[in-house]
Amino acid sequence: MHLRQGGEVVTISSDLERLPPQAVTVLRYLATRGNEEVSIADIMWVTGLSNIGIGKGIRPLVTRRYATMTQPGYYMLTPAGREAARGLVETEQALSEPPAQTQRPERVHVRRLSAFTPCELSLDTPSSLQVGFDPPDQGQPPLPGPWLLMLRLQADGCNVSPESHLLDLQPQGVSGPVRFRVIPQAAGKQRFRLEVLEVGTGGISRLLGGMYFDLNVAEFPTPACAEFQALGADIGLPLEGAE
Repeated sequence: MHLRQGGEVVTISSDLERLPPQAVTVLRYLATRGNEEVSIADIMWVTGLSNIGIGKGIRPLVTRRYATMTQPGYYMLTPAGREAARGLVETEQALSEPPAQTQRPERVHVRRLSAFTPCELSLDTPSSLQVGFDPPDQGQPPLPGPWLLMLRLQADGCNVSPESHLLDLQPQGVSGPVRFRVIPQAAGKQRFRLEVLEVGTGGISRLLGGMYFDLNVAEFPTPACAEFQALGADIGLPLEGAE
């Protein structure tokens, strides 16, 4: 199939066109993991696919040899799959971008989201996770004023209290921290999903970004439970229309 965009012809693979949307979603996500094998549980967690949807997402990729099962319940892209994903991303970017003469750079204020966490958690034991924003780097376009955000922490198999905090991001200086109390319910690797959402007059208006991180859960307290680490991710706040 050929589509014309901005005076250029963009070619879309007919094989990719026949993939169900669930398969395209899984293909796009697995491409972000490179050569790493990913569990079905992680794929469902990140993509939001249901038990039925994950089957529709995985089977066509395996049939076309875009993905392979490395061990029961774990998948990764083949070289053909990575090439297909690269073509998909390039095509989507070409179709989504307006012609060059109409583009203008988007003004974005970037702030560092920091999470201060124990190096390890203990089963059925409360721990505190602190989350906040670092001061802006020099040269950042300024915020027009405080920006109301919601910080939301999610973790399957872990009691999180509260589930979210409101935070006024200040134009200058440190903002926060807020504290989440977590009680893991199972030993082993525990994945956390920290989201930053913009809050408008009508409630949550959009997801601005966030990060995933994994913490090990020991069956009994260890010295690592008393040690702390700082994790971080950059969050972009679009300034167009914010002033």
